[in-house]
Amino acid sequence: FAAFFRPVEVGDRVWLTSRATVLAGVRIGEGAVVAACALVTEDVPAFAVVGGVPARVVRERSRELTYRIGRHPRFY
Repeated sequence: FAAFFRPVEVGDRVWLTSRATVLAGVRIGEGAVVAACALVTEDVPAFAVVGGVPARVVRERSRELTYRIGRHPRFY
């Protein structure tokens, strides 16, 4: 079989969990989450949570994401 290569675009604040597979040419929108062991074959909308084989939208995330970087009590 002939191999073909296309870029994968991953937006800001995306979480690709363990063992997730993303096929060539797929675009993952900003703030999206790809569940563990998911197979992403199509573009993922921004702020969507996808999972399954093939990956489907499970739910939408809040668009008001705020992150606080600080110390965790376990690591003092």
